Amino acid sequence: MRANDGTIADESPRRGYVWVIIAIAVVVIFGLCLAPIGGWLVEAPFTLLFGWVPYAARAIGQIPSHGMSIALWAGGVSAFALGLHLAGRKFAADWQVRQTVSVVTLIFAATTAGICMIGVGHQASWLAHAPKLLEPEGRRHYEQRDSEVDLREIRYGMKTFAEGDAGALPRSTFTKHGRPLHGWMTMMLPQIGRMDLYDWLTLEGPWDMNYQDPVFDTEVSQYARFRSEVSRDERGFAVTHYSANSRVIDADNVKRLEDVADGLGNTILIGDINDQFPAWGRPRNGRDPAIGLNRPGGFGSPYDDGAQFVMGDGSVKHLSQNIDPEVLRALSTPQGNEPPAQYQDPKMP
Repeated sequence: MRANDGTIADESPRRGYVWVIIAIAVVVIFGLCLAPIGGWLVEAPFTLLFGWVPYAARAIGQIPSHGMSIALWAGGVSAFALGLHLAGRKFAADWQVRQTVSVVTLIFAATTAGICMIGVGHQASWLAHAPKLLEPEGRRHYEQRDSEVDLREIRYGMKTFAEGDAGALPRSTFTKHGRPLHGWMTMMLPQIGRMDLYDWLTLEGPWDMNYQDPVFDTEVSQYARFRSEVSRDERGFAVTHYSANSRVIDADNVKRLEDVADGLGNTILIGDINDQFPAWGRPRNGRDPAIGLNRPGGFGSPYDDGAQFVMGDGSVKHLSQNIDPEVLRALSTPQGNEPPAQYQDPKMP
């Protein structure tokens, strides 16, 4: 940098100040991260600015990548750009192609910025209405909330599947000789917005054959809890953190929701699991709730001493592991003929 007298000024002191400021900032941020409240002070602005990124990544992954759709999109953009360019040439003789490209790019940037602002607004609202945000159990609260959202989406997918298949529930499939092919979660992929995975499937072949790996290696957000420590099984397949009530899904005596004689609101459909996580594509992903909660091979959750379940009517209920075994058994059976008044668990919210 030249001074007023034409000599070159020494910038080394200024650079030294910059490095000092950077070092102080790093120390302050690191210290805040170690403090109980300071960690939130760092996380809050980061969530506001970048919280939309994981959502966008999940949403983009669920957009069907059909060739025809891509061709229509490209054709639409090209037609818009051509029309814009012709209009520009009509009103300005010196209008150039680079100006058309700049305007189209600006429109795309503005659209993207709008979507990002929606994400920022969503995160701001989430932080503003977050109970127990500064308390240690706050993270558990949101893990439980994430589980509730997933369970509702899976139940909604089942309902949509049944509406399109004469009321039948999704079931695991087998060859005529009894060899397992696909699980009930696979059969309802289109209903949860994952047609992109379903289109790659070979339904006539077993789910764990090598040519099926691109599908079953993929993590499905509706089937897995956010930030879970376990995302793969021993074979590398993406796992699920939910299982079905084996007395309902894949049961011989229950083919439709109408077969649940005890009432949909009184019968467990799907719930949290906390061990032995199966690949989401595995057939017969079901467990018996009646064996008790937070027991090996049963239902349970990592965030408290109970588990969350979605009932046949779509309501989500939390059950304590201290629930009366008879009450739990009654909620597990679809055709037990127990009077509803017998199993109103006081621990259910």
